[in-house]
Amino acid sequence: MSAPDFPWGPSFERFEWFLERAQEGWADPAKLLEFWAPSKQDDPALRAWWVGDQEPLISAVERFVTGASVPPAPERVLATVLFADRGDSAVREQVAAFGGREIEGATVGLLASFDGPTRAIRCALAIRAAAHDVRAGVHTGECEVANGGLAGLAVDVCARIGALADPGEILVSRTVTDLVAGSELRFAQRDRALDGLHLLAVA
Repeated sequence: MSAPDFPWGPSFERFEWFLERAQEGWADPAKLLEFWAPSKQDDPALRAWWVGDQEPLISAVERFVTGASVPPAPERVLATVLFADRGDSAVREQVAAFGGREIEGATVGLLASFDGPTRAIRCALAIRAAAHDVRAGVHTGECEVANGGLAGLAVDVCARIGALADPGEILVSRTVTDLVAGSELRFAQRDRALDGLHLLAVA
């Protein structure tokens, strides 16, 4: 701030203005250049060098300061997962027909993700129509994006729900029924739960 022995410093008002602008645009390279190098704010090369891939720089600073590098938090997405205890061609055809994407790593049967619970349930119904004794489960939750696929608790929970189903039964979590409320889909109460998660059967 400006003072008798520091006359070229900014005024208090100017400093407050600067802090407000910095808070608004701290992650925007164009705004940062506007503050620090206004004559270069439209320079694409400089903006790219500001922006670019920041992870190597941040990791290097982190290692220098702490002596260790913390791995980045996994990316998470909300997805609806379907489990079927069979993974034959008939099941895979229905998954593809309803826009599902198979999740790698299922040791038994098949796991697939869908962009919504209604589509996943309709796929499960089509699978049941083609293979009457199939066991299926549907659950919606947060999944971790790993190597281009999905993993995590929601995927595991879905597989466990499907394993509790009787032959020819489609079990879904209460989360799923809440998300499709108002649709024409109907559910029947079942005296089954998974770690406190209430389960219902698709009628």
